[in-house]
Amino acid sequence: MPNGLERLWQAARDRKKEKFTALLHHLDLDICLLEEAYPDLKINAAPGVDGMTWQDYDAGRELRLKCLHLRV
Repeated sequence: MPNGLERLWQAARDRKKEKFTALLHHLDLDICLLEEAYPDLKINAAPGVDGMTWQDYDAGRELRLKCLHLRV
C-alpha cells in the first residue's frame, strides 16, 4: 500500500493539468513527518511562544501530534 507521499506523487502524475488546493488529507499520522522529526528536536531548547518545553510536549506527544495534524 502506498504511503501518503507516494499517493501525492501518483496524483500529481495522473492529473498534470489540475491544481492541488490541499495536500494534507493525502497524509496520515502513521507516516507523518511530524512524528519522525520529533526526536530530532533539541531537548534543551528554549520553550516555545506558548511556554511549552520539549519535556512538556513529550508527556502527551501522541495526542498533541494528532491534534496538530488535524489543525494543519
